[in-house]
Amino acid sequence: MFCNIIYTSATLLYLVYNNQRSKKVLTGLAFMSIVLLILATIYFFVICLWMFFDLIKERFVVHRIKSFLESEVSPE
Repeated sequence: MFCNIIYTSATLLYLVYNNQRSKKVLTGLAFMSIVLLILATIYFFVICLWMFFDLIKERFVVHRIKSFLESEVSPE
């Protein structure tokens, strides 16, 4: 999805540059490409944060739960 958004915005910018029709069409296409790039950036950061928190969950939270359960089960 991220690559599709970047590809679409690059295509729109290319069409704007090559066709150079009326200013209204150019403004609309440029605005749409900027919106798509902003959405791609937000999507990229959300995916990075999701992977980062998943890594933290795997390394620390699961380890703490396992150690807590092992200490509860083991005889004192």
